Amino acid sequence: MNVMTKLTKLWKNKPINTKTKLRLVKALAWTVATYGCESWTLRKEEEKRIQEFENKCIRKMLRIPWTKLLITDKVYSIAGTTPNC
Repeated sequence: MNVMTKLTKLWKNKPINTKTKLRLVKALAWTVATYGCESWTLRKEEEKRIQEFENKCIRKMLRIPWTKLLITDKVYSIAGTTPNC
């Protein structure tokens, strides 16, 4: 999550469109988050945490606060993507 907070200026930059921001999340945040994943043994708990991280990244990118109660499917439709896990 540290990568996402360091890129806050980028997420707040309005001239950059959502599609470009989404590509940056996948290129920058996912590479850090999944570093060394070849040796992981994924259980349901780990899959859940990875999905939660992805949800949090997309919500931060779209600047949707946690107080705004949107279901995950709605957030992904706003972003124009689907969950990876």
